[in-house]
Formats: sequence, structure tokens, C-alpha cells
Amino acid sequence: VISHKKEKKMKKLFIVLIAIVSANVLFAQENVKKEKDLAVVVDSLTAKLNKLQNDYDYLYCKFLLNEIKSNLNDDKNDISNKTNQLQIEIYHGRFNYDLYNSYKENYNSTIDLLEENKIAAESIRKFVTLKMITSNFSENEIGVLGQSLKVIDYAINSVESGLNLYKLYLDEYKKKW
Repeated sequence: VISHKKEKKMKKLFIVLIAIVSANVLFAQENVKKEKDLAVVVDSLTAKLNKLQNDYDYLYCKFLLNEIKSNLNDDKNDISNKTNQLQIEIYHGRFNYDLYNSYKENYNSTIDLLEENKIAAESIRKFVTLKMITSNFSENEIGVLGQSLKVIDYAINSVESGLNLYKLYLDEYKKKW
């Protein structure tokens, strides 16, 4: 009788052990599946993060280029306005020493501002070029940034031309003295 009871207990213990081992195998398989799912999620998030970084870099480069272009364009317009005012004074006004000094100081400060903008433009040019090389920009994005870099050179030349005309009118106004 005792051995039959032991045998029953052994069978029950064996069944419990098989259940535990089976549960552990199922649990391990579930963990492997979860790890694979987690790896897929991590890969997806990594791809999205890389895309966001690329988009940010591109937009930041465009922002910097547009900002310096806008600053140069504003300077060009200010120079044009001053030149037009000076031209009116040449044709319709009489020489005024204080007015001449005001125009001369404005001209000098505009030259200083242009030099600062040239330094900023060169710094931006180097930064954007480096980003174009190191980032995964598309060909289209690289083309847009490349064209914007050319526009910066044009904007600087435009401001310089405006300053040359401003200087010409300033000298002409001084002759009225």
C-alpha cells in the first residue's frame, strides 16, 4: 500500500515537474518573441529619430541661409532708400553739413555691418557645407541648399553694389558744398 501511495505521489510530482518545465519553455518562447518585437520597435524608433534629425538639420540650414539672405536684403533696401534720399538732396536741396555727416556716418556703419554679415555668411557657408557632407540629405535637399549658398553670394554683391552707388552720390553731394 505504501509503495502504491509513493508511486502516485511520484506521478503527481512528475506531472507537476513536466508542467513547470512546459511553462518555462512557453515563458522563454514568449520572452524571445517579446524581445524580437521590442527589437522591431527599437529599430522603427531609431529610423524615425534619424529622419527627425535629418529633417531638423535640413530645416536649420535653410533657416540660417534664409536669415542671412534676409538680413542682406534688408541692408540692400536700406542702402537704396538712403541713396534715393541723397539723390533727391543732390537735385533739389542745398548742401547741409550736418546732413552730409549723417549720411557719411550711415555709410560707414553700413560698411561695418556688411563686413559683419560677410563673416556671418562665411561661417554659415562652412556650417551648411559640412552638414551637406555629413548628413543624409537627399539630392533635392542638397540642390536647394547649394542654390541658397549661391544666393548669399549674390546678396553680398548686391549690397556692395548699392554701397558703391551710395558712395558715388555721397561724393556728389559733397561737391555741392
